[in-house]
Amino acid sequence: MYQSAYACFDMAQSLVDFKIRMVLGVNQNIKKCLLNIIPQEYSWKIILLEGWEYIIGDLKKNVIIEQIKEDVLFLGVVHPAWAQEMFALTPVLKQKINDYLGKEHIKSIRIKLKQTNKQNKKQSTNLQKLDFVQPVLTINEIENLNRIKNTELREVMQCFYLKCKEKRSL
Repeated sequence: MYQSAYACFDMAQSLVDFKIRMVLGVNQNIKKCLLNIIPQEYSWKIILLEGWEYIIGDLKKNVIIEQIKEDVLFLGVVHPAWAQEMFALTPVLKQKINDYLGKEHIKSIRIKLKQTNKQNKKQSTNLQKLDFVQPVLTINEIENLNRIKNTELREVMQCFYLKCKEKRSL
């Protein structure tokens, strides 16, 4: 049993290694194209993007480069705690980036909270749940409606009452 688990793990690792080599090969081709297209004074941005995983280390899952605008680096983080942590690390990170680039290209780092797909999905699920919530009459409201003798009038009043509650909840 353990041998088959190890074999599956080895096969999965080989597949991951293959995909990484493929992506790196594609990335090298993209890098060459970009270096030919982008003016030389902005080539440091490609170097920064390429070395980002080395610069940021283990934080790469929680911090991504959103944008580089002139000498300002915009970072996206997945949680408010990471935003606070990155804010505290900003001077160290800025120094590390500029050391990596060999020149002070980044003068400021801005951090913003970015929504993950999981958060977006959770929000849309909550919105969908809200769409299906039907207003409900209280016992007191039902008793008051039952006092109306005319059935047709009672039904119209019930519909009107429910629509009013629905509008109020929006």
